[in-house]
Amino acid sequence: MTELVAKFVAAFKRGIEGEVAAMRESAEAFEIRLTNGEYLGGLRYRFEVPVSTERLVPGMVASLRTPRGDDSATVERIEGGLALAQDEQADGQAPEHDVGAPHS
Repeated sequence: MTELVAKFVAAFKRGIEGEVAAMRESAEAFEIRLTNGEYLGGLRYRFEVPVSTERLVPGMVASLRTPRGDDSATVERIEGGLALAQDEQADGQAPEHDVGAPHS
């Protein structure tokens, strides 16, 4: 019985991993290179965006890729530079980051 349960769990995990991979592939994910980061205080940052930001909208939750890994961030504003709010402190010294959306 234990062997049967273990086989079921392994098959279930493989199925879930396949579904998650398919969802990520079909998602309209994109990445934008951000430059000249500026710490605004209160876990908020402003970046220059060298490309069109028409796919970003205020309130969107995205992944902010920093030198120490990916963090969740919310787009606050786009005009006058991209303003993001984070759950955790980013590497405020790093002048460049990438933002990818939507956050999975």
